[in-house]
Amino acid sequence: MKTQGNKTKLSAEEQSALLGTLKSRFEKNSNRHPGIEWASVESRLQSSPEKWWSLYQMEQTGGEPDVISYDENFGEFIFYDCSPESPKGHRSVCYDRAAQESRKKYPPANNAVDMAAEMGIELLSEQDYLELQKFGPFDLNVIDYLLKPISFGRFMQAVEKFFMLHSNGTTSSTTSEILLHNQGTSDECLYLREKNIIHKIPLHEIIYAESMGDNLTIYTSDREITSRITISAVEKLLPQQNFIRIHRSFIVSLKHITSFSPVSVFIGKKSFSIGTSYRDSVFEKLNLNGDWKAGNATK
Repeated sequence: MKTQGNKTKLSAEEQSALLGTLKSRFEKNSNRHPGIEWASVESRLQSSPEKWWSLYQMEQTGGEPDVISYDENFGEFIFYDCSPESPKGHRSVCYDRAAQESRKKYPPANNAVDMAAEMGIELLSEQDYLELQKFGPFDLNVIDYLLKPISFGRFMQAVEKFFMLHSNGTTSSTTSEILLHNQGTSDECLYLREKNIIHKIPLHEIIYAESMGDNLTIYTSDREITSRITISAVEKLLPQQNFIRIHRSFIVSLKHITSFSPVSVFIGKKSFSIGTSYRDSVFEKLNLNGDWKAGNATK
């Protein structure tokens, strides 16, 4: 975003603090404004009190505004948001009000066009954004940019870039079909490709996975998602403390196991055979001693 106008005034204390922040950032990033002196910027700001509120709002929302250029036609210094990533105050918003109102389910609280108007600033154009990239790495977590209307082919290119980035650049069929995201957090999930659809599956929702030939199906309480991937690839991604391979064709969620016998585990009324080669590891994970499983298995 870049400054445009004003809404209100700052107190003397707020203005002084903001000026100090802007000066410090300006001096630390001289490559962004070659040939421009801070004294000139400060003098222009002091004579343009209507700009202070906009800069203050940019700073408060995490934009880290800094001088990028000088407009000779209007005699103005142009400030851009220069935060290395999209500021928290600018995330989870739609582009405009029409897009915001079209989101009937879980609509975002705001949209970028209205936010910019309220702050008295302008949204960067594509040309502005490309110009900004000349001065350093920005939006480090952005994978791709899609401009509506989006063709399906262009969308899938962005999806492929996502999988490539999070699979360390590997291009195997496995990494292009499945990905573990937010590992070790409460939002840990799998992204699984089913034909032309990418499904997000929170790990805590997975009940079991079943291998059938060249395909594997993951079952949750309300979904069955099938992908062309091996069960071994899924087993490597799922945390061992929460899931266990009980058969060459099955992985089950430990928390969903409701009962078991020496040869089967049960999830509700559905039974799953324990493969002979997996029996020791299954009963070890279930904390059952050898006498129990050996004695009962022969009865």
